[in-house]
Amino acid sequence: MNRDRIVIIGGGLAGLRAAERLRELGFTGAVTMIGEEPHAPYNRPPLSKQILEHKVHPADLGFQVHVELDVDFRRGVRAARLDPVERLVVLDSGEPVPYDGAVIATGVSARPLPTAPGHDERVVALRTVDDAVTLDAVMRRARRLLIVGGGFIGCEVASTARRRALDVTLVDLSPHLLGRVVGPALGAMVTQIHADAGVDLRLGRSVVQWRTSARGVTAVLDDGALVVADAVLVAIGTMPRVDWLADLDLDLRDGVLCDETCHVVGLDDVVAAGDVARWPNARFGGGARRVEHGINAIEPGQAAATSLLTGRGAAAPRRASRRGGGSGGCSPAGASRPSGWRGGGPRSRGAEVRAR
Repeated sequence: MNRDRIVIIGGGLAGLRAAERLRELGFTGAVTMIGEEPHAPYNRPPLSKQILEHKVHPADLGFQVHVELDVDFRRGVRAARLDPVERLVVLDSGEPVPYDGAVIATGVSARPLPTAPGHDERVVALRTVDDAVTLDAVMRRARRLLIVGGGFIGCEVASTARRRALDVTLVDLSPHLLGRVVGPALGAMVTQIHADAGVDLRLGRSVVQWRTSARGVTAVLDDGALVVADAVLVAIGTMPRVDWLADLDLDLRDGVLCDETCHVVGLDDVVAAGDVARWPNARFGGGARRVEHGINAIEPGQAAATSLLTGRGAAAPRRASRRGGGSGGCSPAGASRPSGWRGGGPRSRGAEVRAR
């Protein structure tokens, strides 16, 4: 079918690269990006490092764009639901946004710790640039930082905080930092590095109770120990942003299930990419898995756009990327221009994003 209107739900890297690929392939129809944050797409890895060390300004996190995008970027709005019958993305304001094809690239959010005193401004998470600005402000006023979670974010912030001369305590259920990600051997090395840097490690422990007062936030551990902090970072992982799709008959277990061409299983003319997408991955025995990695935002974003224009019946399966080590990224098996697209050759370099 002809596609005059493509809507990209998600204002991050995967959505940006999907929009870029649409224009590279000559699509001249309307492209709308819906992003919950008020910012243009930006690079997230510096949030836990260079931003907190004041080596990079938040305004400098944007990505380079290689073609003229001509995208209507709806910033600061959230998709509330998808109506595949009427082909509408309904915003939280109730406004319907029609589509002929859609790209789901809503990413993930920080996983909350239900027992933590989230109402206390000293207790924060880190996922967005605004979170990083908040965490930086909290750390400026703090002497003691408690981090709950020993994954990448927890470890990176712990290292950064030590360089800012904060006393850091890190609590995690695992006996090693990053143990669930890199395995026990490398995890033991990372653990020793943090211990040598002066991080007070409480591994194999969990927080069973919280107390707040003017003196600080106190965490009661399962061994009875008390950890008093001026600031708390909850960094216990992420959750795919699929709540807005809950009323549809889709497989949303740990993300949006896709086939090997990026098309969402159970929906017509809808593809998914990035952290939110769960797809058959040969590196995991062909089972459907999500992979949170920069390459898995870039290449699947591009592949999803190609498959959307090509159509489910003619789209080529993705192949695993050879870049990024074990990232599990992927590329379209063929990046030639699909039949039936609207428009001529690639658009001129530069970028035009109309934000509202």
